[in-house]
Amino acid sequence: MLEVYISENKFKNKKKPFVFRSRNLQTFTQEDIIDAIAEAGTTFTKADAAGMFKVFEQVFKRFIERGDAVKLFMGTFRASASGTAETNSETFKPVIPKDPRTPQKDHNISLGFEPNEAYSEQLRNIPFKRLGFVKLSRPAITSISTAMINSDSPLIPGDYINISGRFLKFDFEDNSQGVFFKETDGTKSYKASNFTRATRVSITVQIPPELEPGTYTVKIRTQTESAFSQQIITVL
Repeated sequence: MLEVYISENKFKNKKKPFVFRSRNLQTFTQEDIIDAIAEAGTTFTKADAAGMFKVFEQVFKRFIERGDAVKLFMGTFRASASGTAETNSETFKPVIPKDPRTPQKDHNISLGFEPNEAYSEQLRNIPFKRLGFVKLSRPAITSISTAMINSDSPLIPGDYINISGRFLKFDFEDNSQGVFFKETDGTKSYKASNFTRATRVSITVQIPPELEPGTYTVKIRTQTESAFSQQIITVL
């Protein structure tokens, strides 16, 4: 059941002193959904469900990668471009250059999602558990995954990653807050500057282009404190 709590609003441009937040108790993977379909009392077996998901993945990728939008009951998925330019005639170059001496741009194509308004409206009526006042919202990172369409490729500087967790939102105007990549075997730390999404439970961020090859721990620093990822990422 969704848990709803109230906490102090620490943002500088706040309209009211307190805000409502929520948290989820469980995260279900694709394998969990396959098991649930097999146990739903239908004629679908686990092999049927697994095969369906495999074909669905192939069809989904084909539509997205040719520039189409995919509309499902929960919302619409599409490939989305982002980045900045010095002039209106600058060439869009989302591909990372092979030569490390070539300056890298913040141009990117990532997977975007637009929730279905009708289904989102239905969520107003779901049951929830009201918790009390939470004074300290401690950030926590639960998983890190690639946000690139070709998810089988190794991470390189300039790629985008998805960070999932709790209480991840931070103040962009505060230079001490943000997402940092810290060397696991050194002292260097790199602060990320390009984002396509930043919410309390999910952040899509670009790996700093100046990152050197190696292994890194991802750190998120918010108004309250810092969270470190248990998952180490390798950047080639």
